[in-house]
Amino acid sequence: MDKDAVEDLLKTPLDKRYCRGLSDKVAMFQGKSDSHKQSQETNPFSDNFKKGPGKVSYCPKKGEPGYGRPPPGSKTEFRGLKAHSHISKEMLELCEIIHENAEYSDGDVVGISFGELFKVK
Repeated sequence: MDKDAVEDLLKTPLDKRYCRGLSDKVAMFQGKSDSHKQSQETNPFSDNFKKGPGKVSYCPKKGEPGYGRPPPGSKTEFRGLKAHSHISKEMLELCEIIHENAEYSDGDVVGISFGELFKVK
């Protein structure tokens, strides 16, 4: 949740954030159950995946733009972007350590032994 969504939620009166009775709670859980069932029918990796004409399911074929990629806007896509950012920062830090602690020889060739990387503080 981003900061604006949290602020909007906090501005909402308490009685609108929670279920008022048992029937509201049952309806809320039924809605979540239905949406989960529908999403599982469109998930090609689910046991409930529906194939055939007229179905909402779509499984990208090899070579198509969406093949091997998570659905746009999904949590999986967000996690992948977050992991990519984290790994990029780690790689940048490693490159900086190599640049600072490497031995320079003729022709500006940078080198550091693998064992020396573990001794760097």
